[in-house]
Amino acid sequence: MLFDSRAIRLRIPQNDVRIRLDELITFAGLILWVLQAYIDDSGFGTLFGTELGKLIRYFCLLLFLVKIVVTDMHLAARAVSVAAVFFCYLMMIQQMAGAGITFLQLFVMMMAVKDISFKRICKVMFWTCLLCYLGVLFFDKVGLIWRPPLIDGNRVRDYMGFRFVSFPAIYIFNLIFCGCYAYTDPPAVAEQKRRAGQYVQRLPLWALAVLEGINVLAYIRTNTNIPFLVTTLFVFLYLLCVYGGVNLFPNHPLIRFLAGICYPALAFFTYEVVSHYNKNSKLWLKIDDKLTHFRIRHAAEGLKTYGIHPFSQVVYQNGDLESPNYFYIDSAYMKVLINYGLVFAIILFGIYAMISVAAVRNQDIVLCIWMVCIAGYSLMNNVLMDVEQCCTLFAFWYAIGVWTFGRRPGGAFPVPDRGRGSAPPDPENAAGGFLPAASMFSGSGDRLFCSPEEAASEDEEICCRSADGTVREGGENHGGSTDLSDAGTVEIENEDGPDTGTEEASVPDGGNSENEEGPDTGTEEASVPDGGSGGKNRKKDPDEPSVRLNFVLSLAYQVLVVILPMITAPYVARVLGADKNGIYSFTASYQTYFSMFAALGTVSYGSREIARNRRDRAVRSKLFWEIELMTVLTSTVSIAAFIVFIVFRDRYQIFYIPQIMSILAVMFDISWFFSGIEEFRYIVTKNALFKLAGAVLIFTLVHKPEDLLLYIAILSATTMLGNMSMWIYMPRFLDPVDFGTLRIRHHLRETFVYFIPSIATSVYTVLDKTLIGEITRDEVENGCYDKVVQLINIMKALTFTALNSVLSARISFLFAEKRYDEIRRRIETSINYILFTGFGIGFGLAGIAPRFIPWFLGPGYERAVLMLIMMSPIVVIIGVSNCLGSQYYTPSGKRAQSARFIIVGACVNLALNLLLIPRFWGYGAIAASLIAEMTITILYITFARKSFHPVVFVRDGWRKLLSAGLMYGAVRAVDPFFHSNFAALAAEVCVGGAVYIIMLFILRDHFMTGFCMDTVRRILKRGR
Repeated sequence: MLFDSRAIRLRIPQNDVRIRLDELITFAGLILWVLQAYIDDSGFGTLFGTELGKLIRYFCLLLFLVKIVVTDMHLAARAVSVAAVFFCYLMMIQQMAGAGITFLQLFVMMMAVKDISFKRICKVMFWTCLLCYLGVLFFDKVGLIWRPPLIDGNRVRDYMGFRFVSFPAIYIFNLIFCGCYAYTDPPAVAEQKRRAGQYVQRLPLWALAVLEGINVLAYIRTNTNIPFLVTTLFVFLYLLCVYGGVNLFPNHPLIRFLAGICYPALAFFTYEVVSHYNKNSKLWLKIDDKLTHFRIRHAAEGLKTYGIHPFSQVVYQNGDLESPNYFYIDSAYMKVLINYGLVFAIILFGIYAMISVAAVRNQDIVLCIWMVCIAGYSLMNNVLMDVEQCCTLFAFWYAIGVWTFGRRPGGAFPVPDRGRGSAPPDPENAAGGFLPAASMFSGSGDRLFCSPEEAASEDEEICCRSADGTVREGGENHGGSTDLSDAGTVEIENEDGPDTGTEEASVPDGGNSENEEGPDTGTEEASVPDGGSGGKNRKKDPDEPSVRLNFVLSLAYQVLVVILPMITAPYVARVLGADKNGIYSFTASYQTYFSMFAALGTVSYGSREIARNRRDRAVRSKLFWEIELMTVLTSTVSIAAFIVFIVFRDRYQIFYIPQIMSILAVMFDISWFFSGIEEFRYIVTKNALFKLAGAVLIFTLVHKPEDLLLYIAILSATTMLGNMSMWIYMPRFLDPVDFGTLRIRHHLRETFVYFIPSIATSVYTVLDKTLIGEITRDEVENGCYDKVVQLINIMKALTFTALNSVLSARISFLFAEKRYDEIRRRIETSINYILFTGFGIGFGLAGIAPRFIPWFLGPGYERAVLMLIMMSPIVVIIGVSNCLGSQYYTPSGKRAQSARFIIVGACVNLALNLLLIPRFWGYGAIAASLIAEMTITILYITFARKSFHPVVFVRDGWRKLLSAGLMYGAVRAVDPFFHSNFAALAAEVCVGGAVYIIMLFILRDHFMTGFCMDTVRRILKRGR
């Protein structure tokens, strides 16, 4: 199936490593996140400036997003996470502060730690915070970041090198809380170990003394008594409960009730106190001064000024203690209520209450103490939302597991057998009594149990007993899988692997599906919908590459391709301006012509030929070198011709020079080979790495319009290096060949069949920019047009690029196998998907364009608003033609016929460009492109009707078109009610998306209803 989130799960044998790849990515992000917090909040912030912290946060969010995308998570969760990261980047780029960005960042981090043991997280946070804290103390001691003490009323507070006076105290929480939790056995495990005469793990007394010594030092230097008292209380309760054996939190209904009501009750109590505060009362002033150091007064001022809204609002607080107008809301409860709004407050306090009850139910004493201390401290200060100060919210997934499955008799807990290639169970989470909620069941539905004693040690073998009493043995339990097959390798789960432990995965299409892997043998089936038609049961070739895996990999890469321009585009648009962007667009259009000649039709032709011969290693090796040598020859000629072209240019000559690297990149581009053998991971990994590096370099080095040359050099160099990096994988796929036997003349003739459509396509994808620049001589017009085209290309990537790039190679193989029924099914499903996303995105873009362009691109791009509205239908038009071209005409060998259609469209486009651009400028170019693309699409559909009936468009499209039209009307109807661009955009996107989905349900669209039916069927089958 195309949309199986499990297809990209990674498996690393745990007898070789002690940490999974997804854990490594997440922990790297958390470590960097804490590090940037220490840098920003200490004297180092003055040495490095704010840019370093911002870059680290950019990178951390990308790490978290990568972890979310490549692990076992539903498509909806990944999509929401992508949107959250996107809005985080936009807020950071536009320097937007307030509650929204904090909430989004916290949401992304919480999604990233899913399926990772809370105990492991605490270990990482403890050691990271300890090293950072000691490092800051050391550099302060040697005078590197020293600052003079702060006079705060009658108190002298030593900064200890920190920007904020309370920083040394509040950063103690993760040291003490995480340290105690990470190195303490839960009571059930401790009791089992005592009976077995084994060592019971608890934080040593000397370690507690060291941590308390750091706590005392912070108190002496800063005179911040409340954090000192709270952490000291934690240490006292830890000694009483863990060392003294006193159970202060028995699993009793009353205790569970108190744990659940604690946070909401304290929030209500704080609100009542603040709302009744009287600044004219001497008693109130005395209480406020002695107990809370005027925190009640500040909260009352905030409540009076801003009130409590349903959703978040920006509260402007003055953090300067020396200012007579000092105002800062310290209480966590009031800060959440005023800043984040009532809705979010209910969610947040509900999560904390759920964690507290889960700790009591599971008899997790240390976490119970933790929650009590944080609840009390939140009356005075805010640590509820700051991960670098207190990572309590990361226990959310732990609490989900406890709430979902409850406490097991005798301390037993479920251990999943998650099947081939699945993420391994975590013994540390198991030692706490529960695994993450998403990891509870195996693919076949059998539940396995172990005793805490058996799973507590990381150095003993796992011995898990299944429900039928059989014993499953594994290798060393290093927090991972017990499957020792293929040791020393990293594998990606394949849909065509062993027929066990796999969940059902389906693409919606009328709710119909077929089982391609033969009879159901206790596993959940992987099915591809056929649009209502039947299919044959057949056993798949185990060596056949996974379409699901390749689609998810390609989609993940396309998500990155979408995200990075969306991140860099607002920055580049503002820094360079419309005129400089127009210069780049104009010069890049000429470079594209030379790059096309260098590539000829290698990408399509090479992929097809390799796909047809992928099982014959000797033949595909010979094919690869013949096609690559031909590309080297054509690229060399292109580079020489481009240099001659530069010499004779009189405009923008300097900006052409770095673009030579873009043509050189074509010479090293071997993505067509990996596409042909359907190994998309090799394309994705390296290109993704260099694209990320390019984005970082743009933010780091490009700061003014004069940096245009540097910007062009960064784009060209990263493209070239990304293509070169793929060569390191080639020895494992090729055999040695005799270069004397290679013949490239035949391939040269064949690739011209593919090259002619490329030339024709350039007429309406590149020539329009050239003509706008040459005819209008207006860089701003070209800049506006280029940004609109860039946005449309991003939407095209979301709609069909990933799907077509994967299925093109697969359908070429299916044509060679003469499996025509499956070909028709796949094309119809693809068309249905493209219509669904294309209509939604196209009409949605048109609806939000008046708000989106000024907010996204900034001033100077006013003409781009109408351009975006005019060009939005092209998403659907090109989507259909690209689908038929990639999935029918090219794989079936009818590329010549397809080329003729493209040439017709190019002629139409060229004639209309020459007619309309001189009169209407960019608007004329858009009109010409729309008419040309529509011409090509009609020709494609007309001449493919023998294998693909056009009735599919009417049957599957009219409901989506009607729903999209109503969505556009709803978006425009709500627009006048907002003044802020960001608030309007958020509301319009939510309203438009809701209207589109609801109308599809009302009209009973097969794609939407099929998706829901398949989802329900998966859930029910998983429950069984």
